[in-house]
Amino acid sequence: MIRHATASDMQPLSQLATTTYVAAFGHSMAASDLAAHLESQLAPRQIERMIAHDMVLLAEINGQMVGFVQFGDLTHAANSVTTNADQEVRRLYVDAAFQNQGIGTLLLQTALEHPHLRDADRIFLDVWEQNHGARRLYERFGFKVIGERPFVVESGAETGCDLIMVRRADRSAIV
Repeated sequence: MIRHATASDMQPLSQLATTTYVAAFGHSMAASDLAAHLESQLAPRQIERMIAHDMVLLAEINGQMVGFVQFGDLTHAANSVTTNADQEVRRLYVDAAFQNQGIGTLLLQTALEHPHLRDADRIFLDVWEQNHGARRLYERFGFKVIGERPFVVESGAETGCDLIMVRRADRSAIV
């Protein structure tokens, strides 16, 4: 089941976001940088702001939250002139135990059908260069790599590179 997140989802969504982030990226940075990132980006107070500011769709199986997608107005795009009609997918996380079951595909498809994204001129997202599964998912939906930016953690260290991808309004998705 896919549904909109509400304020009452703040704690379980923070827990899911933290668990999935650690599983996917925790090995790529120092423990202190990971802890600082989780506190500044995925703590309950940050999740509360996320739900209030952006669209957040949750995937549930038998009442268990197993994934989510967050999207909203574009906040940054490298080397690109942007318009008010541009949007951004900020996060798409699926619990590791439920990956490769079509949940990410369903979340992304549902998000792209939402008026915020459906009516966008362009939709941007960042994806870690080493997250090959996510890249394949985004490419199936018409996203193309247009640039990259270093991923800098709290200590100032660069732990890798995020690829900037875009999907333009003039194409139809292939799933």
